[in-house]
Order: sequence, then structure tokens, then C-alpha cells
Amino acid sequence: MAGDGEAQEQVAEDQEQVGEEREQAAIQEAITRLAAQFADVLTLEQVEAVVREAHEGFQDSTVRDFVPVLVQHEALTRLREMAAQSTEASA
Repeated sequence: MAGDGEAQEQVAEDQEQVGEEREQAAIQEAITRLAAQFADVLTLEQVEAVVREAHEGFQDSTVRDFVPVLVQHEALTRLREMAAQSTEASA
């Protein structure tokens, strides 16, 4: 039936929307956590830029379940490097 196909399509779109909202919420939570972790060395804007850039690197990923974890890991690595450079520069 045509109605069943349309209903399934709508369900799939709704699930995708929920997944996107969860991913965005997880990315925002990562920004908040990392900003607090690096507050003594880096600004919120710096942290957010690094996290957003890391997130952009995963935009073509077809499996989205682990994207927030991977983004946070990549951002954490970059932020540690930035913090180390900042500390060295001020020493």
C-alpha cells in the first residue's frame, strides 16, 4: 500500500531528526565539559571552535552512533596540544 510506504518514510525521517538532535546535544555537552576542563588555559570560543571543526570532519560518516565520542576524543587531543603550547608560550 502506498500509505504504508509513506508512513515508514515519515518514521525514518522522524528517527533521523531525533538522532540529529541527540548528536547536537552531545556535541554541546562535549563543548561544555571541555571548556570547563581547559578554562584556565583556553577560552570557551577556542574550545567551541576546536569541537566544531572536529565535528565537521565526521559529517560524511554514515554511522552516526559514535560521532560525538569520536569528536570529543579528537577535540581533546587538539585542546591538549593547544594548552601545552599556551603554557610553553607563557613560561
